[in-house]
Amino acid sequence: MNLEYRPEIDGLRAIAVLPVILFHAGFSTFSGGFVGVDVFFVISGYLITSIIVKDVEAGTFSFWDFYERRARRILPALFLVMLCCIPFAWMWMLPTELKAFSASVVAVGLFASNFLFWRQSGYFDAAAEMKPLLHTWSLSVEEQFYIFFPIAILLLWRLGRRNVVGSILLVTLLSLALSEYASRYYPSANFYLLPTRAWELLAGALCSFIVAKPHIPRDNVLSLAGLVAITMSIFIYDEDIPFPSLYALLPVLGTCAVLQFARQGTLVASLLSLKPVVGMGLISYSAYLWHQPLFAFAHIRSLTEPTWQLMLFLAVASTAFAYLSWRFIEVPARRRGEWPLPSRRTVFATLGVVAVAFITTGLVGHFSKGFPSRLTNISLNLVDYDYRPYFREGTCFLRPEQTYKEFGQNCIPISDINTTLIWGDSHAAALSFGLRKTLMNVFQLTASGCPPIKDEVYDDRPNCHNINEFIAGMLNTANVSRLIIHANWERYPDFFNGLEDTIKYIKKVSPNTEIIVIGGVPQWMPDLPTFVWMRDITPDRSLKAFNPTLEQIRRIDLKLRSIADQQEVLFFSMTDHLCDGTLCQVTAPSAEGWDLISFDYGHSTGAGSLYMAKLLADEIH
Repeated sequence: MNLEYRPEIDGLRAIAVLPVILFHAGFSTFSGGFVGVDVFFVISGYLITSIIVKDVEAGTFSFWDFYERRARRILPALFLVMLCCIPFAWMWMLPTELKAFSASVVAVGLFASNFLFWRQSGYFDAAAEMKPLLHTWSLSVEEQFYIFFPIAILLLWRLGRRNVVGSILLVTLLSLALSEYASRYYPSANFYLLPTRAWELLAGALCSFIVAKPHIPRDNVLSLAGLVAITMSIFIYDEDIPFPSLYALLPVLGTCAVLQFARQGTLVASLLSLKPVVGMGLISYSAYLWHQPLFAFAHIRSLTEPTWQLMLFLAVASTAFAYLSWRFIEVPARRRGEWPLPSRRTVFATLGVVAVAFITTGLVGHFSKGFPSRLTNISLNLVDYDYRPYFREGTCFLRPEQTYKEFGQNCIPISDINTTLIWGDSHAAALSFGLRKTLMNVFQLTASGCPPIKDEVYDDRPNCHNINEFIAGMLNTANVSRLIIHANWERYPDFFNGLEDTIKYIKKVSPNTEIIVIGGVPQWMPDLPTFVWMRDITPDRSLKAFNPTLEQIRRIDLKLRSIADQQEVLFFSMTDHLCDGTLCQVTAPSAEGWDLISFDYGHSTGAGSLYMAKLLADEIH
């Protein structure tokens, strides 16, 4: 049974998708543009529940019919975008990147990409802007919702409409509470998984059970308040806000208010029903599908950060591609009885075969490790580089979900011997390998995304505070003769005061400890292997190349040197030793001859770590 068409809902889709695209394009004005996904979830929950309830009340609900409509709506355009991504991934991605992309192709085909990207959300995974199919996580959340929700409605319906609404309300509140809790302790799972996203879909479901009275004065006030709430969240939120959480109530309740009260005759409905706005809403799904691959491949292909002009062009291009795929793929695919998907059998057979073909292709790409035979100038040990043995992940280098209690005993300095301790984040963990090979009695206390700064609290790494408090407290009792402090300082723009206070604390509780602050390492865009590959550099000897980030790293070094001088501790600049003018070291000597100094944008390889540690040892001995 078809619902009455409400053009203002298509207009609301436009309000949702445009901020998402501009946010991913890097326009800081739309710092909260990610809330567009939450708006989509509420709209989906509202429409899906309205369809299910109408059909159930009419006695015409069919699972086959429901999933046929979902398949026609979602899969043809999605499969087109995936197909277009594959040749560019083959041409432009390194083996490690192609391997990860292949896994995402499999996951999308299985409606499980949110699980994959959740599991891949570790510190060393490729940046979000480098993943062409990252945005499909939200489709997987919706698809998983579609599996469970109709069954739940049918089972509860026999208890009566009121009990159905009460049950949905209870689950909504439980999911919201879980999301608020997980946003603090399990932020990645909170972002990607259905249990902490369900309340947004269910908020829309609850709206479908409420019949608003049209054409009364409060409709204008409440619908306008809803649109203002959505708009505010787009412009005042940013990536530092834990999300979703109670903060998401602003755009979610705003969307509910628009759905409920922006009926025809209200100002908001008139605005959202304007033809250009509705037109953007009609192609919003395809626009959402196209924008991320275009942006991702721009980042992959660029040796510097893509310009705002290029990203704006690609944002416009995504809407052009969206119109074409909507006009020639989405619309024809939804028409029953017409080519190319005239019948239900054709829908399931055709789309099923295509899904299996994508899954098979993805499995081949994954298990072939991204086809390293495509490359001729990259050392094959970087094809599937495993940093974990070098970093001692899980024991001396803690993952985001770990606490200080999970530091291994071999990581903590022994009290009765003179020791060197390295304290910091993943960059310190990378350097620790070379230090252990070069110096005596080296211990390592490092954690993902945790700078060596006492008393600081980081929303995206809630365990950092206790980890750093543990390390700082340990310095009061352990016999640490030398403390090396190192981090990717560029990632922590407010480190200046915190680092200074931390050094003061260490000098107070452990006055005999020699403190060494190490500056940041050169960073490569988008990463060093890609940089070398795209410039056709063969890393078979000592090589230096132009580094686009060097000026920024040196500016941070000046701040670090100032702190070190004021506190009368040693500062060691990596860039002074690795770079000459604007050229920085690309390779380091290894057992096989020469290897790249970094395996990604800046984390050192084993050879790179050993090379840098020897430079430091020569300075301090």
